[in-house]
Amino acid sequence: MQRLPDVTPLAAKLSFLGSHSQDQLLRYLRTLSARRYAPGSLAAVITVVRRFLRHLPVPRPDALAADFSATIPPDISD
Repeated sequence: MQRLPDVTPLAAKLSFLGSHSQDQLLRYLRTLSARRYAPGSLAAVITVVRRFLRHLPVPRPDALAADFSATIPPDISD
């Protein structure tokens, strides 16, 4: 059985997210890590998510930080 890649060091950088979104992003980061993406690329994903949330109009950042699956087309089209 193959071990999942360790993305634990990156988990500390996800404190700005709710637990459901943290889980979603950690699963995505594990997938990228299993595909041998560079650690810098994994860290860049977190930076992009943080910047994306920062640039959304209120109250969308809080809703999406709690649950990424609540994303709607206007969130990414502007």
